[in-house]
Amino acid sequence: MSEIQESPSPPALPARDRRSILPLAVLALAAIVVVFIVLRSGPKSPGVVPRGPETAVQKRIREAAEERDRAQARLRELISGAEGSNPMTAEKLRKLLKDLEGLRESLRARRSDLDAILKPVEVSVHSPPAVLATASDERNACDTLLGAVEIEVFRWKSMLPVVDPPKRNITLDIRKYLPWGATPAGQWVRFQVTTRKGKEESYRLEDRGVRSSSNEAVVVATFEGSGAPREERIAFADIAVRQIGEETLAVGDAKVRCLAVELTRDGRTWKEWISLEDRGEGWFVVRAEGTGPEGPWRRKAIRLWQAIFEIRGGRFPAVVGEFEIEDARGTATVVECRSAPFPGHVIRSEERRGETVTLFEAVELGLDIEKRPPFPPKPGPK
Repeated sequence: MSEIQESPSPPALPARDRRSILPLAVLALAAIVVVFIVLRSGPKSPGVVPRGPETAVQKRIREAAEERDRAQARLRELISGAEGSNPMTAEKLRKLLKDLEGLRESLRARRSDLDAILKPVEVSVHSPPAVLATASDERNACDTLLGAVEIEVFRWKSMLPVVDPPKRNITLDIRKYLPWGATPAGQWVRFQVTTRKGKEESYRLEDRGVRSSSNEAVVVATFEGSGAPREERIAFADIAVRQIGEETLAVGDAKVRCLAVELTRDGRTWKEWISLEDRGEGWFVVRAEGTGPEGPWRRKAIRLWQAIFEIRGGRFPAVVGEFEIEDARGTATVVECRSAPFPGHVIRSEERRGETVTLFEAVELGLDIEKRPPFPPKPGPK
């Protein structure tokens, strides 16, 4: 086995040599410290703003950044408010749009101020590069946010005509509005009137039609049984109309644009809301209220829909409404079917008042009121 040779120990330095190395080590350590300090205190990067008291320019940049943060938060609030409004009404949208436009103006003012800082004027020439770099970054951030606000302003303005269509100049055509006003002379309708109360039920027939019609008036005749007809002359000039303006009524889940008018006839005044929508435009009364000889009354639609009725080969597009009625006799519910081209407008009407149900239904119509078929001796169900 070979023996492991131990390395000889380095010769010990004399005491005098050891004393001479100590000052050199101290000098080396001092040099390292000096280099470290020099490196730490070297030139700063251009993006760091020098420490010290805040200058006027730095204050303007800081205030611009703070206002941009507030504007960003406010923009989120406004968008959330717009998306959360159900339904979105014109009033709500206009308020949100006004706030948004105010936000846009404040951002435009801040952007102009930052542009002034970046122009080669006295305040910019004496600003450090780092301050100008910060101003440029803030100006770009402000411009980006302003672009987002401009997009929302454009989008909301494009929504406004849909939410709030422009007002139209409307003149109520009194002849089209009146149930028999536009019906040609001679046309008539036979109605079967059914009354039910508990187990009791009764029937009767009634004919209504136009005896004469002119530009000034229409004469409507009502026939019951074998007696002489009742006649009513409706002079168009005797009905005074005062248009109040357009209003939107909530009917169930729908919104119906109406023309509100005040009507006066024979010393009695009442108010009506006439539909400006689809099949009911200009003649279908959505709501009415007034005071009669027996006291105040009110009629209000709570549901509307459309239908087609066929009577003796004729097809009539109709508006069907469910109404609540309040008058001196109490309350009632009426489901009524009306059509503009139908003589007298009413095709079918069913009223429920307490335990009594009254059904008023067209069963026959013709073109010559003087040649109506006679009533059967005992009218009964169809």
